[in-house]
Parts: sequence; C-alpha cells; structure tokens
Amino acid sequence: MAEAQFNLGACYACGIGVGRNARVAAKWYRTAAELGDVDAEFNMGCLYHDGGGMKKNMHEELRWYRRAARHGHPQAQFNLGLHYAMGSGVARNVRSAVMWYRKAADLGDAWAQCNLGVMYEEGNGVRKDIRTALAWYRKAAAQGDAIAANNLGICHECGTGVARNARVAAKWYHRAAKSGNVHAEYNLGCLYDNGVEMKKNVREAARWYRRAARHGDSDAQFNLALCYHDGSGVARNARSAVMWYRKAASLGHAWAQCNLGVMYEHGEGVRKDVRTALAWYRKAAAQGDSLAARNVASIESKDGKR
Repeated sequence: MAEAQFNLGACYACGIGVGRNARVAAKWYRTAAELGDVDAEFNMGCLYHDGGGMKKNMHEELRWYRRAARHGHPQAQFNLGLHYAMGSGVARNVRSAVMWYRKAADLGDAWAQCNLGVMYEEGNGVRKDIRTALAWYRKAAAQGDAIAANNLGICHECGTGVARNARVAAKWYHRAAKSGNVHAEYNLGCLYDNGVEMKKNVREAARWYRRAARHGDSDAQFNLALCYHDGSGVARNARSAVMWYRKAASLGHAWAQCNLGVMYEHGEGVRKDVRTALAWYRKAAAQGDSLAARNVASIESKDGKR
C-alpha cells in the first residue's frame, strides 16, 4: 500500500501519466511516509527544504530527514550530517555530523564518504587521521565523486599522507576535471604552469586556466589574464588580459584589481584612465594589497587627493 502511494506521489511530482502537481505529490508522499515508507520520508524532507507543494519549513524538513535517517536512508543521513556540520536548523555539532556521515558512508553514499574524509583530514569532530581520510576519499572517488578525486590530487601534490607525486596528482585532477570540478581544472593549470616534478607545458596550463575561468574561478581568471599579458601559452593580447582581470576583479580578487588598475593607469589594452585606475587600486588596497596601496599613494602624491 505505502509503495503504491509513494509511486503515485512520484508520478505527480514528475508528471508521469498525469499533470505535474507538487501539492498532490506531497499529499501522496505524506500518506506513504506516515505508513513508514522510507523513501517517502526522505522526499517529505526534501519537499520542506525546497518548498515543493508546501511552505518551506526547516523544522519539518529535519523531522522527516531524521525519521528517514533512522530507518537507514543514506541520503537522509548525509543531509542530517550537513545540518549538524553547518548548524543549520540545529545546534552545530561536528561529532553528530561525523556520526551521520559515517552511517551514510557505510551504506555507500559517495558524498558522505567524501565529507567524512574531510572531517578526518581536518580533525573536525574526530581525531585527525590522514590515512583514514585518504581511504574515504578513495571510496568516494571510486564512485565518481569529483571533490574526493580533487582532494586526492591535492594530497599527492602536497605529499599529505602519501609520497609527493605530481604525476599521480595530475591523474586525480584529470579525473575530477572531467566531471567539471573547477578546482581540479585550476589545479591542473597550476601543475602544468609550474612544471614541478612534471614537464612544464604553458599551453596546457592556459587551456586548463581557461576552462576553470569560464566556470567562474577568480584565481584561474587572474592567471589566464597573466597568460594573455605575458604571451604565455597564448598569443599576447592586452585586451584579453584586461577582460580576464576585470572578471576576476569583479569577483573581489585583489591581485586582479591591482593589475587592472595598472592597465588603466598605463592605457594597456584599455583607454588610459587614471581615475578608474585609482578606484581599482583602492579596492585592492582595502583588501591589504601592498602594491595597490603604494600605487594609490603615488597617484595621490602626484595629483592631490581625488
């Protein structure tokens, strides 16, 4: 009976054979959940989280996640772990977060395995244990978790819990980057750019910076701007450098703000505009950029305070 009611809810939620109707879906999910259907219990938590067919209600969301979690639903256990880790709707309790992540991880939830690895790596809610962290990262990465794969890349690049090996790091970064992980894309760019323990390849560096930059990573945008400014791995193009400096600067990247100021001050890739240069220098200086602060002082001493 409960399974049939859950399936009806799913039909209304997805519009399978009937018109999509979140309120009717919620009604059938609730009926199934009250009869102990664990998937319906989890879906009720999701509906209260998303406000699908009902008003958002974190208290109810947590109540249903807790019911589903106690009945062995790994995604509900993971979601409870997140709430405890962030202190969202409950008092922050990293030990409880670890407990729920572990339950979900033991049931094969890749996100929980990755997050449990992070807790062990940082010693957050549990005694710091990098070997255990690596074991959980590997379990998650084996299921295609890109964050875990990127974390493994970082560990191999830095020699955290394993022998330092840039080639192995690159393998894990590539795996994560194929799944669109922006941090892995940026990290690959840095590996190829720096050429530490592997052959330097500025074209590959620029290619990976571009991918990460297009996905909104401000560090990658800044580095790609440097590539265009210096002609490293790409044809030198001051206008493209300005474009990428501006994107990173708009995201609050202090070095990009300072360099964009330099471009405006000297009219490189953009019309010379000392006032705009000064504005960008001030933004960077406000974040503690010492070069920008010196540039502000230099302009103000020459022309008087603007």
